[in-house]
Amino acid sequence: MAGVLSLSGIEVTTLPQRTEFYVGQTGFSTYGMVVTATYSDGSTRNVTRSCSFGYGASVDRSLDIFTAGPQVVTVTYTESGITATTSFVVNIIYRELRSVRITIEPSTVEQWTAFIIRVRADYADNSSSWLDYNVSGYTITWNTMHSFTVSYTESGITRTASHTLAPVYWPWVENVLKPFG
Repeated sequence: MAGVLSLSGIEVTTLPQRTEFYVGQTGFSTYGMVVTATYSDGSTRNVTRSCSFGYGASVDRSLDIFTAGPQVVTVTYTESGITATTSFVVNIIYRELRSVRITIEPSTVEQWTAFIIRVRADYADNSSSWLDYNVSGYTITWNTMHSFTVSYTESGITRTASHTLAPVYWPWVENVLKPFG
């Protein structure tokens, strides 16, 4: 039928901003991606926002962020009962965990001062990442050394780090507080 446009196909004309991820890293996004539909008369249109995305053989399957290697992302678009599909590849990269380290912020902890314990993972490729690692439940006894030990496992490799904290004690503070105690 002349004059009736029909969907001929789709193509990923611009890949997403990120197509490489480390094993265990989340955050796949279609940000920056452009999917272009082509019609029977040769015209094109950006249809990115109307597409659905799947991984591997199933549109319902999520990206396997725990297995290194290439993974196929399937892009599907349906218009007027016609469905077109295309795909592109993202790569899940293995990073070898070399060590973890602990830092205390601020580096000098004084009596009744809040502090933060941060944990950083270092990798064989010379990259590093701050870890979401909650350390809580500690009561600091002043004039006492405190040791913190953390273990972190990634891709079957476990690394452990320890840090010793020596709080600064100000005896004059104790004397100031006696009248209130």
